[in-house]
Amino acid sequence: MAKATLTTLVRRMSYGSSLQSRHATFPGINASLSSADTPWIMYGGSLAGAHTAFTMKTYNDIFAGGIGSSATIQALLEYPQWYNPIMKFGPADCVSRIVDIVDKIDELIWSGNKEGIQQLKNIFGLGALQDLRDFAMTIAFPIGGPMNYPTNTWQELNWSDRYGSKDFFSFCGNVTQINPPENISSVDMALSKYSNGEPWTGLGGYADYVKKTLIPTCESGRIDSTDSGCFGTQNQTYYADPTNGAARSYLYSTCSESGAYQVAPTNGPSLISRVLQIDYTQQWCTWAFPPGEHNSIPATPALHYYNKYGGWDLQAENLALIDGNTDVWLDLCYHSNLAAQPRISSDKYPSYLIAGAGHHWDSYGIKNVSAEPNYIREAHYWEERTVSRFLKFWAEKEH
Repeated sequence: MAKATLTTLVRRMSYGSSLQSRHATFPGINASLSSADTPWIMYGGSLAGAHTAFTMKTYNDIFAGGIGSSATIQALLEYPQWYNPIMKFGPADCVSRIVDIVDKIDELIWSGNKEGIQQLKNIFGLGALQDLRDFAMTIAFPIGGPMNYPTNTWQELNWSDRYGSKDFFSFCGNVTQINPPENISSVDMALSKYSNGEPWTGLGGYADYVKKTLIPTCESGRIDSTDSGCFGTQNQTYYADPTNGAARSYLYSTCSESGAYQVAPTNGPSLISRVLQIDYTQQWCTWAFPPGEHNSIPATPALHYYNKYGGWDLQAENLALIDGNTDVWLDLCYHSNLAAQPRISSDKYPSYLIAGAGHHWDSYGIKNVSAEPNYIREAHYWEERTVSRFLKFWAEKEH
């Protein structure tokens, strides 16, 4: 079996999509639906949005148009920017308290005070975790831990209650409650001797949320194990087992070429402990995919497979790229804050940044578009007009 990276798979999927559109037949329809006679429009969100973008870049003449929603078209090795929208748009007092708690956690870790570190882990009910990175990732789960989101995070917010979850705001409500009971508020002072007498404001609510929401998911009670729902990751045998879970395919694509390891920033405020860096994710790659007879992964992701399509500057005629400015994945998308060139839409190269929207929020709708919130409604109207133009351009071509 030949080596199959995600780009290879995307290439095969793209080729499959183009082949299907060229030779399309559907049961019960006595008419040609091939792309030579019928306009085909692709649509995809997130990784499927990247698939749409790469397909339109490669097989542009076959499709009438495509829409890539929150299309993650840029590959980066490390991606601390995942947390930027939460820092910018999250409840300000929640964000500031978490940032302060994380600063104090890191100062305690850097001090090497084993007694204090153990007390900290115990406060969260995670005293059994041996690796500090496992501890740091676990307490980050309500926000979004590197590669793992066992609970709903900022990413799972949505403009419609029928699609999204408000768990993130429930978490923040615990961290910011004004008059918590004494058994919770007293925790804020439990580690003050390690911070020059300063309280760890919000720590009690933070830890209470983790103990009530996360700890029960570890059904075996073996906190430091890789049992389903538990929090230890330092088990090389588990990662090497090809039957260990559906997330394995996503880990493979991450390790082989797309990267975007969620890490703490090198400088400035952080919502996650600074012990979470590239090596933490890379170890899982090394354990899960050791070199074999038919397959091997690079020492770090081969980002060029993605970025050869243009990365942030990817464009193709009749490819629409639509993103949300509160999306945690925005900086891998066309409207990234890291892109060098301004984003100017046109009929041939349409693009749209939805103010206040998260990860491919345009993918969700209701039958009565006019009843949607105005920022979603207008994005959907824009997509309708954009597809209408695609169809007009297609009709003007000779087929």
